[in-house]
Amino acid sequence: MNEFYVKTLEEIQNLSQKIEGKTSMWGISPVAPIHLGYDSLILLQKSVIKCGAKNIVLLADLHSMMSHGVSWDNIRVRGYYWEFMLREVYKLESTTYLYGSYFQTKPDYIEDLYSLISKLKVADLKDASPKSTKGEPLKAYQILYSIMQCLDVFHTDVDIVLAEKGQKKIYKLIDIFGSIEFIRPWRGQRLKKDITFIFISPSHDIYGNPLIQSKSKTRISIHETPQTLKNKIRQMYAPPYNQPLEEGKVNALLEFFRFSVFPWLNKGEVITIKTTGKDYSCYKDFEEDYSQGKFHPNDAKEVLYEYLNRRLKSIRKKLKNGLISWIDFKRLLRG
Repeated sequence: MNEFYVKTLEEIQNLSQKIEGKTSMWGISPVAPIHLGYDSLILLQKSVIKCGAKNIVLLADLHSMMSHGVSWDNIRVRGYYWEFMLREVYKLESTTYLYGSYFQTKPDYIEDLYSLISKLKVADLKDASPKSTKGEPLKAYQILYSIMQCLDVFHTDVDIVLAEKGQKKIYKLIDIFGSIEFIRPWRGQRLKKDITFIFISPSHDIYGNPLIQSKSKTRISIHETPQTLKNKIRQMYAPPYNQPLEEGKVNALLEFFRFSVFPWLNKGEVITIKTTGKDYSCYKDFEEDYSQGKFHPNDAKEVLYEYLNRRLKSIRKKLKNGLISWIDFKRLLRG
């Protein structure tokens, strides 16, 4: 298992020789409405495509049915919503959109899955469960979810897997796969293919906590109203330059500028802090002035609201009503 951890998107250039001509994959369960926490992973895919990779987005529809108990019709609509958003709105082009149900129901996949289920130990799977169980019994879907997520890598025949760093514990299962005796031995050989994993820093919510701990009221959805967006930015964790970060947190304000503002600026567009009158075209200069106290976090929050409000309005204009009929907006936007 070759793995690389990138803290910034610029570091992808250092891996260009390992990326060019290869096939990369990002897997996502199309369960919830899209939020800005996905920006870093979408940008990661754009970066590897620029380096010459062929990209696959795996829309794990069967995974989503297992974990959330939704109907087939419901999960298909959610999958179409995600595909439309990534292809048409986020312009994640030169990408193949593959639904898990296309290959996860085929006999060779089922045989491999049964081989693994018959040999793997529950102890191997506890660390790889997709969510922290916090002392609760492991649920059946969590066991299957982890096994299938790793098996998908080989049945899509990719060379590179793109994921948040928190997914590393799931993919560690692949190290065990090589020792499993399969129903058809030649299939076991396929699971020994050399795969490269590129992990990026996990995203965080408006309070600076890891996204895995977040709820809808602490994430910024693409469906925010101007008022809910303003309220969330107002609450955003953003200590001044001379104040240390709380343990386990990041500066959420800087995080959003880093992944959700500067990479999405149009050519020639700048971010202006009115109190200083200074324009910023790149995140590095912005972060440096913030760390030196050249402007107050509240000044940056005002700019963040103005930019994100424009960006989200532009995104919503491109959506078709039929693709969002499943979203419970009252639940999504409350608080």
